[in-house]
Amino acid sequence: LAHLTRAKVGLGLDRPIPIFLLGCFGGLAVILLPSLIGYWSGGIELVAPPAGAPVHGLDALPAVLFLLPGLMVAAFSEELVLRGFLLRYWQRSLGTVPAVLATASLFAVMHMWNPSASLLGAIGAFIAGVWLGLAFVGSGNLLLVTGLHLGWNAGITVVLGLPMSGIPAAPSLAVLAPTSGDTAQMLWGGAYGPEEGVAFHMALTAAVLASLVLAPLLRQAPRGSTSSD
Repeated sequence: LAHLTRAKVGLGLDRPIPIFLLGCFGGLAVILLPSLIGYWSGGIELVAPPAGAPVHGLDALPAVLFLLPGLMVAAFSEELVLRGFLLRYWQRSLGTVPAVLATASLFAVMHMWNPSASLLGAIGAFIAGVWLGLAFVGSGNLLLVTGLHLGWNAGITVVLGLPMSGIPAAPSLAVLAPTSGDTAQMLWGGAYGPEEGVAFHMALTAAVLASLVLAPLLRQAPRGSTSSD
């Protein structure tokens, strides 16, 4: 209906699997690096899961492998709608920067209905939306930003065992939590998860800047003739 080709929405490109996996590793890095800093600095700690919590450690591996496809479908569907369709559609009339900011704002609003939503959480979701939007505009590759999105979400849930945008922790390889105290929770997030932690806002801002430089290096020509797409 919007006359968007597969190439325009970021599909039909060469090397889809390597690009997707590169995105996954990038998303994992953005969440895990500040988490390691938080752990080394004492702001985040390993905790014993409460009674009735999802399984964790190696016992959680089967559940983690079952959960990952669901996280991938969720990441792909959000990126297809927000970046592949809406960003490209609004880019025609608004321009690139307003379209990126508009979709990032919508991304933040969508997460405000989640449990334990907060202003800091909305700010984190907005910065993440800008990061994903710029990565998509620079690379033109929907699978790259799907991988970034999946890596971020999987790092929060199945690796660290933290809440994801207010959604309670799932089966995970570890169970971490910010230490008690308002300062630690402001830096590393609270019940809403890392998205409301100022330290993770800084990591996402660094990812925004990295997208401006690195994403265009991954731009590809579509497979075959663009006119037939």
